[in-house]
Amino acid sequence: MTVLEHSLLHRLTGSNVFAVNSLHSQGIIEIGPDIVASASADDGVVEAIEAPQYRFCLGVQWHPEFDLTPADQLIFDGFVRACQT
Repeated sequence: MTVLEHSLLHRLTGSNVFAVNSLHSQGIIEIGPDIVASASADDGVVEAIEAPQYRFCLGVQWHPEFDLTPADQLIFDGFVRACQT
């Protein structure tokens, strides 16, 4: 998966590319106003979206709770930090 530079997901993980456990039966076709596609798979499927106007608004299409890569835990750590401030 490729991550958009300067996105929240990029700031949280520090990565431009990392693997995710992603199998889709559905996916995002059209992104709403003020929403950014912040990550996509090699086949173009949107893997993450964000609403940059909010302090922490991130949606992902994989299961970071499976903790397959260090990036998964970094997402949860960032969410907890955002909740504490």
